Amino acid sequence: MSLDAEAMLEVNRKLIFAAAKQKRQSGVESPFVVSVATFGRGVKQEMLQALEPYRQAFGHNQSLVAAPPLETVLEWLKQTPPIVDQGFAVLGYAFGKTVVQQWRWDEEDGDAFF
Repeated sequence: MSLDAEAMLEVNRKLIFAAAKQKRQSGVESPFVVSVATFGRGVKQEMLQALEPYRQAFGHNQSLVAAPPLETVLEWLKQTPPIVDQGFAVLGYAFGKTVVQQWRWDEEDGDAFF
């Protein structure tokens, strides 16, 4: 696991939950939300262009928060996303490393000091 990839999830936590809620309201029960670095050694320009139609927000340091369809994510990942029960999957990407987690809807409130 990469701390940088995991940090992409934490710094955009509120935006990730907002994107997931928006997808849920549109009928996607367990959305897949990505938070990717666009700075320095972030994702390639081709990936940013592919994510653009699914962009939900620009996050910390111009990172990108998007909610692409699961079929699209499966094409990009070299692993099967987690099966999520009562929540949604998230992917953080930074500096060539990824982290995939499952988040529960009731975990929206993060650490009070963060």
